[in-house]
Amino acid sequence: MFAAASRPEYSTGVTHAPSGVARPAPRPWPALRAALLTFVLAVQCVAATPAQPIAPERFARAENQRLVGWLRAALAAIGISIERPRLEQTLIDASEDLIALRSQLLEPVAPFFRYTDTRQQWGLFLLGSRQCFRLHIQGRNRDGGWELLYRAGAEDRLGLAPWLRYRRLRGIFNPNQRGARAQYRGFVDWVSRRILAENIEYDAIRVSMERLEIGEPGEPTRSLGFEHVEVRTRAELVP
Repeated sequence: MFAAASRPEYSTGVTHAPSGVARPAPRPWPALRAALLTFVLAVQCVAATPAQPIAPERFARAENQRLVGWLRAALAAIGISIERPRLEQTLIDASEDLIALRSQLLEPVAPFFRYTDTRQQWGLFLLGSRQCFRLHIQGRNRDGGWELLYRAGAEDRLGLAPWLRYRRLRGIFNPNQRGARAQYRGFVDWVSRRILAENIEYDAIRVSMERLEIGEPGEPTRSLGFEHVEVRTRAELVP
């Protein structure tokens, strides 16, 4: 009896409201904040999906050919045989459906991104490619022949490299995945006018982009030809 009477009481840590006293109402802000953050994260996940469908010409690139090959091998491993052209068309159709769904989901919040200018306007993750472009500039002399005036990283007869290598200027003429940029023709006008004004021995300027394929380690870089070829004559540009 003595031992039972001397045993200390231990607190459970739980506070019980007195009988008849109302509990405080839950605050709405934490729940509202959690809902807003969830909504923003969901919108950003949708916005992070590709904004352009797959272009058919992209399958000509080496890295995409490898990807299609891996997909065909994976499908064959589970008993599905599909020809390469059909698989490529299936991927194109799926990308178009994805873009349509993306547009529908983002349409209600599009005004917010437009008025606040908070759209993601740059690539978050850049993927390396084995193909790149090299700028070429040629001048036509009095004999009608074309002379190489500039080739990025190799030839610079007129001292053009210091400003053609500048990263902001390079971003104007370097093609992107969809081809030549909208500013490319204006760049050709500008560089041709400058060269012709300072070098009277030329009557025309030709600007082109050479597509290069970077080989495996130890293999040489291979030229795939010239694209985005533009010619400007002295009569067009210089009064």
